[in-house]
Amino acid sequence: MPSVAEVQYAFDTMRNNRVSLYHAAEAELAARELLKAAEYDADLSGKCDGKNAEIRAAQKRQATAAEVLALGKAEAEKRSAQLAYELSAMTVDCIKWQIRVAQLGAE
Repeated sequence: MPSVAEVQYAFDTMRNNRVSLYHAAEAELAARELLKAAEYDADLSGKCDGKNAEIRAAQKRQATAAEVLALGKAEAEKRSAQLAYELSAMTVDCIKWQIRVAQLGAE
């Protein structure tokens, strides 16, 4: 059966990973909003003045390249935080099962 310290550590880790996941999700949302704003700005500023839709789309991609890269980074960080949270939740679930099995064995 896991010790009290092991149980506390597992739950603290899960809580910390959940908070990290929240912050990563918020950063991803902020990056999405910045990208939308940059696209809107590119449309209104006249930066995308190509002769056809393909040229204008390419100009918009070029004008918003930094925001697209920032969004990609934020998405990767969110996926990493999600994995860390899920792994810590699995550890907590394992401890719960160990406690249940130990309780059943004691009966």
